Amino acid sequence: MIRRKVSLCITVLNEVDAIPQMALDLSKQTMLPDEIVVADGGSEDGTVDKITERLEALAPCLLYTSDAADEGLGVDLRGGRIIKKRRG
Repeated sequence: MIRRKVSLCITVLNEVDAIPQMALDLSKQTMLPDEIVVADGGSEDGTVDKITERLEALAPCLLYTSDAADEGLGVDLRGGRIIKKRRG
């Protein structure tokens, strides 16, 4: 039987209080993901640190962040990228 790779993709913006419950709920699943891909839209409340603390314990995290919460993730109008890949 071939086991397929499972990725969990989530988007967050200032969700520090929701991360612990999300991690708890995720830990109760019958199968954990092989990786967690997180797109953070520029959180300023400690969300990124909480993701690193809680979600990395469950699966490797690929964390993408934006420095500008008001601009969000994506490509800015000047053509430069505002997304940064961070190591979680």
